[in-house]
Amino acid sequence: MPTRFRIGLIVALVLVGPALGLSAQTRGEVSWVDGDTIVVSVRSGPTPAVGDRVSVSRPLDAGGNAVAIGHWTVTDVQGTSVRAVRKGGIGEAPRVGMVATIGPPHGDELRPGPDVPVPGSPSSGVPGAVTSVRGQDITLRVLGDAAVAAVGDRVELSFAVGEDTIVVGTWRVTAVRADGLVDAAPVEVLATPTSVMKATVWATGSRADAIFQQASGLRGKDPARAVELFLQAAAAGHAEAAEQAGFAFMEGRGVPRDDARAAALFRQAAEAGRPKAQNAYGAFLTTGRGGLAKDPQAGAVWYRKAVAQGEPQACSNLCGLLLEGLGVEKDEAEALRLCLLAAAQDRSDALDRLGWMHQYGLGVQKDLAKAFKYYERAARLGDANGQNNLGTMYENGWGVSRDLEQALAWFRQSAAQGYPWAEWNLGRMYQEGLGVPRDEATAIEHFRRAARGGHQAAQEKLRQLGQTW
Repeated sequence: MPTRFRIGLIVALVLVGPALGLSAQTRGEVSWVDGDTIVVSVRSGPTPAVGDRVSVSRPLDAGGNAVAIGHWTVTDVQGTSVRAVRKGGIGEAPRVGMVATIGPPHGDELRPGPDVPVPGSPSSGVPGAVTSVRGQDITLRVLGDAAVAAVGDRVELSFAVGEDTIVVGTWRVTAVRADGLVDAAPVEVLATPTSVMKATVWATGSRADAIFQQASGLRGKDPARAVELFLQAAAAGHAEAAEQAGFAFMEGRGVPRDDARAAALFRQAAEAGRPKAQNAYGAFLTTGRGGLAKDPQAGAVWYRKAVAQGEPQACSNLCGLLLEGLGVEKDEAEALRLCLLAAAQDRSDALDRLGWMHQYGLGVQKDLAKAFKYYERAARLGDANGQNNLGTMYENGWGVSRDLEQALAWFRQSAAQGYPWAEWNLGRMYQEGLGVPRDEATAIEHFRRAARGGHQAAQEKLRQLGQTW
């Protein structure tokens, strides 16, 4: 199985040859180890200083190769005895006798944020090719017609050894030229760069992530400022920031509701692989929201991408399409599987759908008792449709003893969330005197609320009664 390695130093490898060497530095060996702290006995080279970087490697093997296991920072220098504390590595513990190389710290030692996807790319890394090398500075060309890089992005250089990939360091983009070439300066150089190495550009770095972190901290205190910062980070390629800004515009948090802007931001984040954004963009396409053409088939494609990453709401949404055969071939068995996955994570709409499936025997054997249990769980989680359906079960005694008082209570909870079917059911209860005294005026008011919500039966009832809504 191909493996990707990130190592400090590869010496005398056939593909790269002598170019993979470091300039002369202070050298020594590990003489004492205590957890993350080591002492190095200096053998040659200039005197180290506090703050210098120590790279520890395994002893040379028979082929002349040495692999670095991590790096330390010098905290104290006493003659030829250097104390250092670990800063990073591949997890292997240092041992007495290992080779140590000491030199100035690489780059500015900024700690980049997590890798975030580049907008428009199917994966989070965009490939590139090194075009020239000047010492440890490099110039590269980003590959792909739609691929771009931005100042602050992280560049990773690597080369192949058989099926394995050897990562030899990271650089930070310092300039993007008019001709599309990208200049980058070293951050952590573990081997000398060469023009035969492959490059991968990641939209990351302390810049975009720092803005994102600042925005995240302001969501509760200053939502408007948080959205401004999310948009800045999104413009720098931070996919999660684009996702958060999309939800802000969709929900009107800190900004006026704007479905069109939400759709554009969700697409950016979705194309970069963010599952919640993929689900949201799929929902916008399915319903024709945000100025998008209504396209359930395209919506299903995005739901599937999110489902593949375990997004529970996407499981529920795709379940709904499969049940109806909307944009996809009807498949009750797959719908059941997806709804069960979503229900296991307490997605209330999935629980409601499972109640519906058991009530009508869709993909499962009809079972009113199970349907009641699913509706009840959905209702208690606040799902308006589930609350209305639970009220219906109580009203008719389906899967539970008939209880008109409970039916009214759940219809009212659903209606309080603006659900038209619950308003219709309340209108019926008052008109027919079910669980309450007959009250035509109250019934008509509930019918009007249902009619304003688009309930056609309520609209027809009001026409028959000579009423408007």
